[in-house]
Amino acid sequence: MPHALWTFDATPAAVRTVRGRMSEIVREWGAALDDDQCAHLRLVASELLTNGLLHVGGRLTAEITLDQPYLIVEVTDGDPRMPRRATAHPYAEQGRGLVLIDALCLLHGYEPVGTGKRCYAVLSLIPQTPGAAGRNPHPEAGRAPRRHTDRWTLTPAAYRLLRRLSHAGPAESCATGRER
Repeated sequence: MPHALWTFDATPAAVRTVRGRMSEIVREWGAALDDDQCAHLRLVASELLTNGLLHVGGRLTAEITLDQPYLIVEVTDGDPRMPRRATAHPYAEQGRGLVLIDALCLLHGYEPVGTGKRCYAVLSLIPQTPGAAGRNPHPEAGRAPRRHTDRWTLTPAAYRLLRRLSHAGPAESCATGRER
């Protein structure tokens, strides 16, 4: 499974370089990345990297992994404080990063590691359906709604992915996700 890692000092120039390199390397790996998916990758990488730059500074580690049909973007920093969702004023220039990541990713989360934290996001490489407003259609779209208690199904592949992301398993992870 293709994987790339960068460790760098958190500066605006470095964040810009790593963000651009992530989309370039995914295309070099031969992944079918359309223009929308490339823009989503760049935006998600930018949000995770910029959060490290603005709220932590110092050294950051950025990773990207292609686990077909998913891209996993990770940023590790030296600050143990976990991200929190902000409520942004309509004219505010900041405070919407986690909302954007939530809208563009299949799942995202964070976890403590060493003396800092790792933030991750998983993007789908499955082509979007026209008119799906940036979302993959739910496989049961058009069916009667299910009970609240059975909204999530954890397939063996999803379980392996969550174990890889959390190093602890889904029950112990701080992962967040949405029903698709």
